[in-house]
Amino acid sequence: MSEPRLDIATDSLGRCYFCGMVRPESGMIRHLQACSSRREVFRLPSSPATAASFHLLITPCGSPRIWQHIEVPAHLKMAHLAEWLGHSWPMLSGTTLFINHQEVNLHDPISNLFVPGLIVQYETPRLCLHMQVVSWYDGYSQSDHTFVLMAQSLETPFHQSSN
Repeated sequence: MSEPRLDIATDSLGRCYFCGMVRPESGMIRHLQACSSRREVFRLPSSPATAASFHLLITPCGSPRIWQHIEVPAHLKMAHLAEWLGHSWPMLSGTTLFINHQEVNLHDPISNLFVPGLIVQYETPRLCLHMQVVSWYDGYSQSDHTFVLMAQSLETPFHQSSN
């Protein structure tokens, strides 16, 4: 049985923010893992478990041509993720986060809730957003270990923000 995957249009093109290369979303995960420009800025943690990150794939519910790949610091609380998403997706203000149809406490650490393969849903009366946890890894791409917009679709109605 294959892992659950968000429904993204296979021919949907996007840009890597590390090197500028345009690729279909179907190959973006592999590209981000191998991108030499990302490797140049990628940092390993100074000690174990001090700088782990999650790779998330985000798309509005029912909009398979619009997506973002972001790197999320595992040590932050869900409230920080909600705040970052509110800047990128202004219609998400006042969101409710659900994992497996259960509302999540925004004070919970991201590291206690996310596991690779998990699909998380944010929703408001005006917008629904799906996020899939693609992977977890030691290290980070931003010197201050904050949220990083790694890639996004060329077809994008949302505000662009990298931290």
